[in-house]
Amino acid sequence: MIKLSIHPLFFFVILLAFLHGFIYDVLLLFAIVLVHECGHAGVAYTYGWRIKKIELLPFGGVAVVEEHGNKPFKEELLVLLAGPLMNMMMIGIACLFWTLKLWSTEFCLLFIEYNLIILLFNLLPIWPLDGGKLVQLLLSLFFPYKRAIQVSLFVSSIALIGYILMTALLFPVYFYLWSVAVFLLISLFLEFRQSPYQYLRFLLSRYHRKGENQKTRNADSSISGLSHQRKAQPLIIRSQDTVKESVERLFKHKKHYFYVTNQRGMLIHMLDEDELLQYYFERKWIHRAVGDVLG
Repeated sequence: MIKLSIHPLFFFVILLAFLHGFIYDVLLLFAIVLVHECGHAGVAYTYGWRIKKIELLPFGGVAVVEEHGNKPFKEELLVLLAGPLMNMMMIGIACLFWTLKLWSTEFCLLFIEYNLIILLFNLLPIWPLDGGKLVQLLLSLFFPYKRAIQVSLFVSSIALIGYILMTALLFPVYFYLWSVAVFLLISLFLEFRQSPYQYLRFLLSRYHRKGENQKTRNADSSISGLSHQRKAQPLIIRSQDTVKESVERLFKHKKHYFYVTNQRGMLIHMLDEDELLQYYFERKWIHRAVGDVLG
């Protein structure tokens, strides 16, 4: 059973809407937001993700899941796209109901307009919107995960500055748009502070899967043996690189093994990802050079 949580400020927005006579519009907007978030949660539930709750916020909603960056790319992509696809589906349903004359033209236009607003707003490349999360997911295909987090937050910052400038130039008196800007600014600031913990949770999740990985590891440690591991990708590191620097090269959706070279570029050792994570967490050799760790 997925828990539905309502932010206390949501009731304040409802009160304001009631006092100013647009309670109907606000309730319709939040009903659309709820369906949007149910799309995310429904697909996540189908894949067996742990869903904490769906929370309705004063400026939208969020499906909160307990996953830490180690789900397959396809799953994460489909969970992300499920929300916007729900908006597109609702627009299609509105057109169908208008054709069948089940809904009035006025209501259909309003329903489609609100869906388009939520759809386009959520696709802005600003964290924690769907667009911001999608940018981070796509970047994780081309950058190590830690770097993907950093670059995605930089992109979000630039996009948010653009949003604020557009609001100031085109809609300077729209209080709601400024409220959304403040909400996004606070959310992005908190995400910057939480990003090191997001990365650490990712590493811990990879580390805790080492038992599963050991079952699929070949008995010998030859290069040819490890190269046939599923989705394994070789990375070249230098013996003087620290364990921390080496771990930071892990990609989100790939399994790795490491070629360790000396200062002359000659291969001197091969190291499995699980071994490196063991040095990182169990032996606390974070700042030691890989060459020293290997002896």
